[in-house]
Amino acid sequence: SLNDYFQFSVSTLAFENISISYDQVGSATGPKTFALQYSTDGGFTYVQFGSSYSVTSAPAWIPNTASGSALESFSYDLSAVTALNGIAAAFFRVVDLSPTTGGAINLGNVGTAGTSRIDNFLVNGSVATPEPSTLALAALGSGAWIFALRRKR
Repeated sequence: SLNDYFQFSVSTLAFENISISYDQVGSATGPKTFALQYSTDGGFTYVQFGSSYSVTSAPAWIPNTASGSALESFSYDLSAVTALNGIAAAFFRVVDLSPTTGGAINLGNVGTAGTSRIDNFLVNGSVATPEPSTLALAALGSGAWIFALRRKR
């Protein structure tokens, strides 16, 4: 139904330049219009990323088997959203924006037995580069440790 969602949470500690990809499919009477949202405050407030999109494929879904090319792939580069970098819990959700009437993949009404599925939800990022001040402190700490070992002899 309208505003139902799939939700995922991951840690991005030590990562930056976050990107997301996933595959999605729905039945002919399943919802058609979705949007990706993210939250950096523990899932209390969500922000939509990019525009809404439509799922257009409606193959027969066979549980426990690969649906192959029937799945539609979606990907997002969220590297500009620096608030997602290095946090303990980044929340992502794919929200159903389809109205009940006329919002199905087949352009008819969303059916009570209409389905939508997401698979292969991947969150990627690059290892964060330490700030120069952090590197300087690490080098200073290493130098003090070596001096202390040398002095004990």
